[in-house]
Amino acid sequence: MFDEFHFLRPQWLIALPFLALLLWLLQQRAKKINAWENICDASLLQFQLADNIQNTQSRSSYWLVTLLLLISLFSLAGPSWEKKDMPIFKQGSALVILLDLSQSMNAQDIKPSRLERAKLKITDLLNTKKEGQSALIAFAGDAHIVSPLTIDNKTILSLLPALDSSIMPLAGTHLLDALDSAKELFKNSGFAKGHILLFTDGIDVKQSKALQTKVTQLALSGYHLSIIGLGSHSGSPIPTPDEQGFIKDSSGKVVLSKLLRQPLQQLAQVGHGQYHKLSLDDSDFSSVLKVSDILDNLSKNDQDSTQKEKKYEHAEQWIDNGAYLCLLLIPLALLSFRKGVLSIVMLIIFSPFYITDNAYAGSDDKAAIQKSHSSWQKLWST
Repeated sequence: MFDEFHFLRPQWLIALPFLALLLWLLQQRAKKINAWENICDASLLQFQLADNIQNTQSRSSYWLVTLLLLISLFSLAGPSWEKKDMPIFKQGSALVILLDLSQSMNAQDIKPSRLERAKLKITDLLNTKKEGQSALIAFAGDAHIVSPLTIDNKTILSLLPALDSSIMPLAGTHLLDALDSAKELFKNSGFAKGHILLFTDGIDVKQSKALQTKVTQLALSGYHLSIIGLGSHSGSPIPTPDEQGFIKDSSGKVVLSKLLRQPLQQLAQVGHGQYHKLSLDDSDFSSVLKVSDILDNLSKNDQDSTQKEKKYEHAEQWIDNGAYLCLLLIPLALLSFRKGVLSIVMLIIFSPFYITDNAYAGSDDKAAIQKSHSSWQKLWST
């Protein structure tokens, strides 16, 4: 047992030197309070009530405070010396949602806007999807992972309302970065197959060839791409970020953002997925979920027959015994509330502020004490 003893969070032990310094400062302060011991006879000290109480209990108080802090630090550090076999549930399917947050998504040809309708559709999708893991990536000029792959769809749903075009640092529609981030999520979570669902109103024409190459590579790797298009074919003006007008081109004409179906259909085709225009019902994403189920079944068929029936994987995990160590704090904390003990600790800490004027005989010391006493009284005057 002692051969495997270690701390799960050893960074907490960095506080040990600071703890030793704090205790040293408290002791020095206590010695300053007990300066009468150097000039008075021992027989006279017993008549000084405050000093008498302090002398009899200060040492035990220091040891009590020291022990409390030491136990707390070692508990926070996470002492561990044994492992436990922990079952880990492994979901078979994975879906990464890519949400376009470019300025054109604020167009209002579908009410209240393309972006708001996309978020509502994602909400319906996640509420319908009961199994597997899901992730969300937002992109414009670059891509940002909003939520990694998780079985808790409520986490993604809680983050959706905050997504807006104004939070993106770069303008544009750089889908390549979003696809790279999706592949990274699959790889890091150990999924050999997965489904990518893109919500967008169009792609950058300059990147069409690079996108087709990237999507083809993803499809060959087992990651299929489906697309849900948002917008109208007739187009709609794009509101400015301050919503005081519409975005115009270099010649001063209002830019109309149109949903171009063909490029999106081609991209979904090379990605071995499907393209759907945003619908009022669930028909647009229901087929996507069916494709995810097919990929899940293919992933299961690729495994050995002995692994097909296993829904759980096992992994060894170090047990954090810090909580059991904290039980020792209970009797010590109760002991600190004994009559006089806790008050003596507070007396040692704050004593320089409320020592009486006649504690010292020297005139300079008396002036300093009067100043401290005055500051202490002003602190509580209001």
